[in-house]
Amino acid sequence: MPNATDDTEPDSTTVPWTPPRPAEIPALHTSLRAWLGHPFFFKVTIDALDAGQGTIIPAAANPLEAAVILHQEETRRLGSAELYAVDEEMTAQALAAGARLPDWSVQPADLPAEQGFLVFDSPIGHSEATDGLIAPIVACSWGPSPHCSPPAGAVWLTFWSAPVLDRLVQAGIEAGLDPVEAQREVKRGSPPLVWDDEALVCWSAGEPDIPTTPRYIPSEEVSGVIAKERTLPWIQTVLAAWLLIQEPAIVEITEQRASRPERRRAERAGRPLPPVRVVSIHRRVSTATRPAEPSGRTVNVRFRVRGFWRDQPYGKGRALRKRTWIPEHWRGPEDAPVLIRPRVTVVEAPPEPAD
Repeated sequence: MPNATDDTEPDSTTVPWTPPRPAEIPALHTSLRAWLGHPFFFKVTIDALDAGQGTIIPAAANPLEAAVILHQEETRRLGSAELYAVDEEMTAQALAAGARLPDWSVQPADLPAEQGFLVFDSPIGHSEATDGLIAPIVACSWGPSPHCSPPAGAVWLTFWSAPVLDRLVQAGIEAGLDPVEAQREVKRGSPPLVWDDEALVCWSAGEPDIPTTPRYIPSEEVSGVIAKERTLPWIQTVLAAWLLIQEPAIVEITEQRASRPERRRAERAGRPLPPVRVVSIHRRVSTATRPAEPSGRTVNVRFRVRGFWRDQPYGKGRALRKRTWIPEHWRGPEDAPVLIRPRVTVVEAPPEPAD
Protein backbone atom coordinates (compact mmCIF):
# COMPACT_ATOMS: atom_id res chain seq x y z
CA MET A 1 0.00 0.00 0.00
CA PRO A 2 2.32 2.75 -1.21
CA ASN A 3 1.43 6.17 0.15
CA ALA A 4 1.86 9.54 -1.51
CA THR A 5 2.45 12.98 -0.20
CA ASP A 6 -0.36 14.87 -1.90
CA ASP A 7 -3.64 14.69 -3.78
CA THR A 8 -3.01 16.24 -7.16
CA GLU A 9 -4.28 16.93 -10.60
CA PRO A 10 -2.78 14.62 -13.24
CA ASP A 11 0.22 15.59 -15.33
CA SER A 12 2.17 14.13 -18.24
CA THR A 13 3.56 11.31 -16.07
CA THR A 14 0.17 10.05 -14.91
CA VAL A 15 -0.32 6.29 -14.98
CA PRO A 16 -2.92 5.61 -17.70
CA TRP A 17 -6.34 4.33 -16.65
CA THR A 18 -8.76 2.64 -19.01
CA PRO A 19 -11.86 1.81 -16.98
CA PRO A 20 -13.22 -1.71 -17.33
CA ARG A 21 -16.59 -2.20 -18.95
CA PRO A 22 -19.25 -2.90 -16.32
CA ALA A 23 -19.50 -6.52 -17.47
CA GLU A 24 -15.74 -6.89 -16.77
CA ILE A 25 -15.92 -5.71 -13.15
CA PRO A 26 -17.09 -9.07 -11.68
CA ALA A 27 -13.98 -10.75 -13.10
CA LEU A 28 -11.77 -7.86 -11.92
CA HIS A 29 -13.28 -8.24 -8.44
CA THR A 30 -12.58 -11.98 -8.42
CA SER A 31 -9.02 -11.43 -9.64
CA LEU A 32 -8.39 -8.84 -6.93
CA ARG A 33 -9.54 -11.26 -4.22
CA ALA A 34 -7.20 -13.91 -5.62
CA TRP A 35 -4.28 -11.48 -5.70
CA LEU A 36 -4.77 -10.64 -2.01
CA GLY A 37 -3.64 -14.19 -1.28
CA HIS A 38 -0.72 -14.12 -3.71
CA PRO A 39 2.81 -14.20 -2.19
CA PHE A 40 3.87 -11.24 -4.38
CA PHE A 41 1.03 -9.06 -3.07
CA PHE A 42 1.86 -10.11 0.50
CA LYS A 43 5.49 -9.13 -0.02
CA VAL A 44 4.47 -5.71 -1.36
CA THR A 45 2.38 -5.06 1.77
CA ILE A 46 5.05 -6.39 4.13
CA ASP A 47 7.72 -4.21 2.50
CA ALA A 48 5.42 -1.18 2.66
CA LEU A 49 4.67 -1.71 6.35
CA ASP A 50 8.34 -2.31 7.09
CA ALA A 51 9.13 0.99 5.33
CA GLY A 52 6.67 2.89 7.52
CA GLN A 53 3.92 3.20 4.96
CA GLY A 54 0.21 2.64 5.50
CA THR A 55 -2.26 4.65 7.57
CA ILE A 56 -4.07 2.20 9.89
CA ILE A 57 -1.74 -0.49 11.18
CA PRO A 58 -2.97 -3.54 13.16
CA ALA A 59 -1.43 -4.07 16.58
CA ALA A 60 0.78 -6.99 15.52
CA ALA A 61 4.15 -8.42 16.44
CA ASN A 62 5.73 -7.74 13.05
CA PRO A 63 4.91 -6.56 9.50
CA LEU A 64 4.13 -10.13 8.36
CA GLU A 65 1.47 -10.58 11.02
CA ALA A 66 0.03 -7.13 10.28
CA ALA A 67 -0.07 -7.89 6.55
CA VAL A 68 -1.92 -11.16 7.19
CA ILE A 69 -4.58 -9.30 9.20
CA LEU A 70 -4.99 -6.61 6.54
CA HIS A 71 -5.22 -9.08 3.65
CA GLN A 72 -7.60 -11.45 5.44
CA GLU A 73 -9.96 -8.65 6.39
CA GLU A 74 -9.90 -7.12 2.90
CA THR A 75 -10.54 -10.54 1.35
CA ARG A 76 -13.61 -10.97 3.59
CA ARG A 77 -14.89 -7.49 2.75
CA LEU A 78 -14.51 -8.08 -0.97
CA GLY A 79 -16.02 -11.55 -0.64
CA SER A 80 -19.36 -10.12 0.52
CA ALA A 81 -19.19 -6.86 -1.42
CA GLU A 82 -21.91 -5.58 -3.69
CA LEU A 83 -20.36 -4.32 -6.92
CA TYR A 84 -20.92 -0.85 -8.39
CA ALA A 85 -19.71 0.79 -11.61
CA VAL A 86 -19.92 4.60 -11.66
CA ASP A 87 -19.87 6.17 -15.11
CA GLU A 88 -17.94 9.33 -15.98
CA GLU A 89 -20.84 11.80 -15.60
CA MET A 90 -21.84 10.28 -12.27
CA THR A 91 -18.22 10.45 -11.09
CA ALA A 92 -18.13 14.16 -11.91
CA GLN A 93 -21.37 14.64 -9.95
CA ALA A 94 -19.91 12.75 -6.94
CA LEU A 95 -16.76 14.90 -7.04
CA ALA A 96 -18.82 18.09 -7.08
CA ALA A 97 -21.24 16.90 -4.40
CA GLY A 98 -18.44 15.58 -2.18
CA ALA A 99 -16.60 18.90 -2.24
CA ARG A 100 -19.76 20.60 -0.93
CA LEU A 101 -20.64 18.22 1.89
CA PRO A 102 -21.38 20.40 4.95
CA ASP A 103 -19.83 18.00 7.49
CA TRP A 104 -18.54 14.46 8.07
CA SER A 105 -21.70 13.00 9.59
CA VAL A 106 -22.14 9.37 8.47
CA GLN A 107 -24.72 6.79 9.55
CA PRO A 108 -25.04 3.11 8.49
CA ALA A 109 -28.16 4.02 6.48
CA ASP A 110 -26.01 6.32 4.31
CA LEU A 111 -24.23 3.29 2.82
CA PRO A 112 -25.89 1.65 -0.19
CA ALA A 113 -24.58 -1.71 1.10
CA GLU A 114 -22.84 -2.82 4.29
CA GLN A 115 -19.91 -4.04 2.17
CA GLY A 116 -19.18 -2.84 -1.32
CA PHE A 117 -16.68 -2.39 -4.13
CA LEU A 118 -17.08 0.69 -6.34
CA VAL A 119 -15.14 1.35 -9.57
CA PHE A 120 -15.10 4.86 -11.04
CA ASP A 121 -14.91 5.55 -14.77
CA SER A 122 -12.56 8.48 -14.13
CA PRO A 123 -10.11 9.12 -11.26
CA ILE A 124 -11.31 10.65 -8.00
CA GLY A 125 -7.77 11.64 -6.99
CA HIS A 126 -4.10 10.92 -7.62
CA SER A 127 -1.12 9.81 -5.60
CA GLU A 128 2.58 9.33 -6.20
CA ALA A 129 3.38 5.84 -7.41
CA THR A 130 6.72 4.22 -8.16
CA ASP A 131 9.48 6.15 -9.95
CA GLY A 132 7.67 9.45 -9.36
CA LEU A 133 4.70 8.54 -11.54
CA ILE A 134 1.26 9.80 -10.55
CA ALA A 135 -1.25 6.96 -10.09
CA PRO A 136 -4.99 7.64 -10.40
CA ILE A 137 -7.31 6.56 -7.55
CA VAL A 138 -10.05 4.65 -9.38
CA ALA A 139 -11.86 2.39 -6.91
CA CYS A 140 -12.92 2.04 -3.28
CA SER A 141 -13.99 -0.95 -1.22
CA TRP A 142 -15.62 -0.71 2.20
CA GLY A 143 -17.00 -2.72 5.09
CA PRO A 144 -16.35 -3.59 8.74
CA SER A 145 -12.93 -4.17 10.28
CA PRO A 146 -12.81 -6.52 13.30
CA HIS A 147 -9.37 -5.25 14.34
CA CYS A 148 -10.50 -1.60 14.12
CA SER A 149 -14.00 -1.57 15.56
CA PRO A 150 -14.85 1.18 18.08
CA PRO A 151 -17.92 0.62 20.31
CA ALA A 152 -20.00 3.16 18.39
CA GLY A 153 -19.19 1.50 15.05
CA ALA A 154 -17.31 2.54 11.94
CA VAL A 155 -16.71 1.69 8.31
CA TRP A 156 -13.31 0.87 6.82
CA LEU A 157 -12.44 2.20 3.34
CA THR A 158 -9.70 0.91 1.07
CA PHE A 159 -8.66 3.04 -1.91
CA TRP A 160 -7.30 1.37 -5.04
CA SER A 161 -5.13 2.89 -7.76
CA ALA A 162 -4.38 1.86 -11.32
CA PRO A 163 -1.26 -0.34 -11.60
CA VAL A 164 1.93 0.89 -13.25
CA LEU A 165 1.98 -1.35 -16.33
CA ASP A 166 3.55 0.63 -19.17
CA ARG A 167 7.07 0.55 -17.71
CA LEU A 168 6.73 -3.17 -16.96
CA VAL A 169 5.73 -3.77 -20.57
CA GLN A 170 8.70 -1.70 -21.76
CA ALA A 171 11.01 -3.70 -19.51
CA GLY A 172 9.66 -6.91 -21.03
CA ILE A 173 10.28 -5.60 -24.53
CA GLU A 174 13.82 -4.60 -23.58
CA ALA A 175 14.31 -8.15 -22.24
CA GLY A 176 13.53 -9.57 -25.68
CA LEU A 177 9.73 -10.10 -25.70
CA ASP A 178 7.67 -8.80 -28.59
CA PRO A 179 5.13 -6.09 -27.58
CA VAL A 180 2.08 -8.37 -27.66
CA GLU A 181 3.81 -11.03 -25.58
CA ALA A 182 5.13 -8.42 -23.14
CA GLN A 183 1.64 -7.01 -22.61
CA ARG A 184 0.23 -10.50 -22.09
CA GLU A 185 2.88 -11.42 -19.53
CA VAL A 186 2.48 -8.15 -17.59
CA LYS A 187 -1.31 -8.49 -17.54
CA ARG A 188 -1.03 -12.08 -16.31
CA GLY A 189 1.61 -11.27 -13.70
CA SER A 190 0.22 -8.02 -12.27
CA PRO A 191 -2.78 -7.28 -10.03
CA PRO A 192 -5.68 -5.45 -11.70
CA LEU A 193 -5.54 -2.69 -9.05
CA VAL A 194 -3.07 -1.63 -6.34
CA TRP A 195 -3.93 -1.04 -2.68
CA ASP A 196 -3.05 2.63 -2.24
CA ASP A 197 -4.31 3.69 1.21
CA GLU A 198 -7.03 3.16 3.79
CA ALA A 199 -9.25 5.19 6.13
CA LEU A 200 -11.74 4.67 8.96
CA VAL A 201 -14.95 6.71 9.22
CA CYS A 202 -16.82 6.42 12.52
CA TRP A 203 -20.59 6.73 12.65
CA SER A 204 -21.77 10.26 13.38
CA ALA A 205 -18.29 11.55 12.62
CA GLY A 206 -17.88 15.29 12.91
CA GLU A 207 -14.74 17.17 12.03
CA PRO A 208 -12.06 14.84 10.64
CA ASP A 209 -9.61 13.51 13.21
CA ILE A 210 -6.30 13.28 11.36
CA PRO A 211 -3.50 11.30 13.01
CA THR A 212 -0.63 13.52 14.11
CA THR A 213 1.77 10.70 13.29
CA PRO A 214 2.10 9.02 9.88
CA ARG A 215 0.53 5.81 11.22
CA TYR A 216 -2.38 4.98 13.49
CA ILE A 217 -2.75 1.85 15.64
CA PRO A 218 -6.46 1.30 16.37
CA SER A 219 -7.86 1.74 19.89
CA GLU A 220 -11.34 1.72 21.41
CA GLU A 221 -11.19 5.50 21.87
CA VAL A 222 -11.16 6.15 18.13
CA SER A 223 -13.69 8.65 16.79
CA GLY A 224 -14.17 10.93 13.82
CA VAL A 225 -12.30 10.22 10.59
CA ILE A 226 -8.95 8.44 10.74
CA ALA A 227 -7.11 9.18 7.51
CA LYS A 228 -4.22 11.02 5.96
CA GLU A 229 -5.09 14.52 4.88
CA ARG A 230 -4.49 13.70 1.23
CA THR A 231 -7.28 11.09 1.26
CA LEU A 232 -9.98 13.40 2.67
CA PRO A 233 -11.21 14.54 -0.78
CA TRP A 234 -11.41 10.88 -1.84
CA ILE A 235 -13.48 10.07 1.24
CA GLN A 236 -15.82 12.99 0.53
CA THR A 237 -16.34 11.76 -3.03
CA VAL A 238 -17.17 8.25 -1.82
CA LEU A 239 -19.56 9.58 0.85
CA ALA A 240 -21.33 11.64 -1.81
CA ALA A 241 -21.48 8.63 -4.17
CA TRP A 242 -23.08 6.53 -1.41
CA LEU A 243 -25.78 9.14 -0.87
CA LEU A 244 -26.38 9.73 -4.59
CA ILE A 245 -26.74 6.01 -5.29
CA GLN A 246 -29.79 6.06 -3.01
CA GLU A 247 -31.41 9.01 -4.84
CA PRO A 248 -33.69 7.53 -7.54
CA ALA A 249 -34.68 11.03 -8.68
CA ILE A 250 -31.04 11.76 -9.55
CA VAL A 251 -29.48 8.44 -10.59
CA GLU A 252 -30.61 5.41 -12.48
CA ILE A 253 -29.18 1.99 -11.70
CA THR A 254 -29.08 -0.90 -14.13
CA GLU A 255 -27.64 -4.35 -13.54
CA GLN A 256 -25.11 -6.13 -15.70
CA ARG A 257 -23.45 -9.51 -15.48
CA ALA A 258 -20.25 -10.97 -16.82
CA SER A 259 -20.35 -12.72 -20.17
CA ARG A 260 -21.94 -16.16 -20.21
CA PRO A 261 -18.62 -18.01 -20.85
CA GLU A 262 -17.01 -16.20 -17.88
CA ARG A 263 -19.98 -17.01 -15.64
CA ARG A 264 -19.84 -20.69 -16.62
CA ARG A 265 -16.10 -20.92 -15.96
CA ALA A 266 -16.55 -19.24 -12.58
CA GLU A 267 -19.44 -21.54 -11.64
CA ARG A 268 -17.41 -24.63 -12.56
CA ALA A 269 -14.63 -23.32 -10.30
CA GLY A 270 -17.13 -22.84 -7.46
CA ARG A 271 -16.76 -19.02 -7.54
CA PRO A 272 -19.92 -17.58 -9.13
CA LEU A 273 -19.54 -14.01 -10.36
CA PRO A 274 -21.85 -11.45 -8.72
CA PRO A 275 -23.73 -8.88 -10.81
CA VAL A 276 -22.61 -5.26 -10.99
CA ARG A 277 -24.89 -2.26 -10.51
CA VAL A 278 -24.17 0.45 -13.08
CA VAL A 279 -24.80 3.93 -11.65
CA SER A 280 -25.59 6.77 -14.06
CA ILE A 281 -27.05 10.24 -13.78
CA HIS A 282 -30.74 10.18 -14.68
CA ARG A 283 -31.10 11.66 -18.16
CA ARG A 284 -33.72 14.16 -17.12
CA VAL A 285 -31.44 15.61 -14.41
CA SER A 286 -28.68 16.94 -16.66
CA THR A 287 -30.99 19.38 -18.45
CA ALA A 288 -33.41 20.05 -15.63
CA THR A 289 -34.77 23.47 -14.79
CA ARG A 290 -36.05 23.48 -11.24
CA PRO A 291 -39.23 25.45 -10.61
CA ALA A 292 -38.76 28.61 -8.64
CA GLU A 293 -39.63 28.28 -4.96
CA PRO A 294 -41.71 31.00 -3.30
CA SER A 295 -39.30 33.61 -2.00
CA GLY A 296 -41.30 36.83 -2.04
CA ARG A 297 -39.38 38.24 -5.00
CA THR A 298 -39.70 38.10 -8.76
CA VAL A 299 -36.93 36.51 -10.85
CA ASN A 300 -36.55 38.30 -14.18
CA VAL A 301 -33.37 36.60 -15.39
CA ARG A 302 -32.26 33.03 -16.03
CA PHE A 303 -29.17 31.83 -14.18
CA ARG A 304 -27.39 28.62 -13.28
CA VAL A 305 -27.44 27.46 -9.64
CA ARG A 306 -24.57 25.32 -8.37
CA GLY A 307 -25.42 21.98 -6.79
CA PHE A 308 -25.97 21.95 -3.04
CA TRP A 309 -27.03 19.66 -0.19
CA ARG A 310 -30.39 20.06 1.53
CA ASP A 311 -31.68 18.43 4.70
CA GLN A 312 -34.97 17.05 3.41
CA PRO A 313 -37.72 16.49 6.04
CA TYR A 314 -39.35 13.04 6.07
CA GLY A 315 -41.02 10.54 8.38
CA LYS A 316 -43.80 11.02 10.90
CA GLY A 317 -44.54 14.70 11.30
CA ARG A 318 -41.61 15.35 8.93
CA ALA A 319 -39.45 15.34 12.04
CA LEU A 320 -36.54 13.40 10.50
CA ARG A 321 -33.97 14.77 8.08
CA LYS A 322 -32.35 13.15 5.07
CA ARG A 323 -29.41 14.70 3.27
CA THR A 324 -30.41 15.22 -0.38
CA TRP A 325 -28.28 16.52 -3.25
CA ILE A 326 -29.83 19.21 -5.45
CA PRO A 327 -27.88 19.03 -8.74
CA GLU A 328 -26.72 22.07 -10.65
CA HIS A 329 -29.71 23.51 -12.50
CA TRP A 330 -31.16 26.56 -14.21
CA ARG A 331 -33.39 28.98 -12.31
CA GLY A 332 -35.71 31.59 -13.80
CA PRO A 333 -38.15 31.84 -16.72
CA GLU A 334 -37.04 30.00 -19.85
CA ASP A 335 -37.56 33.08 -22.00
CA ALA A 336 -35.69 35.44 -19.63
CA PRO A 337 -32.22 36.83 -20.47
CA VAL A 338 -29.38 34.66 -19.23
CA LEU A 339 -27.21 36.05 -16.45
CA ILE A 340 -23.58 34.95 -16.84
CA ARG A 341 -21.59 34.83 -13.62
CA PRO A 342 -17.80 34.39 -13.83
CA ARG A 343 -16.49 31.16 -12.36
CA VAL A 344 -12.95 30.74 -11.06
CA THR A 345 -11.42 27.26 -10.95
CA VAL A 346 -8.34 26.74 -8.78
CA VAL A 347 -6.08 23.89 -9.93
CA GLU A 348 -3.34 22.55 -7.66
CA ALA A 349 0.09 22.06 -9.14
CA PRO A 350 1.34 18.45 -9.24
CA PRO A 351 3.81 17.45 -6.52
CA GLU A 352 7.50 17.44 -7.16
CA PRO A 353 8.73 13.84 -7.69
CA ALA A 354 10.46 12.36 -4.67
CA ASP A 355 14.24 12.43 -4.75
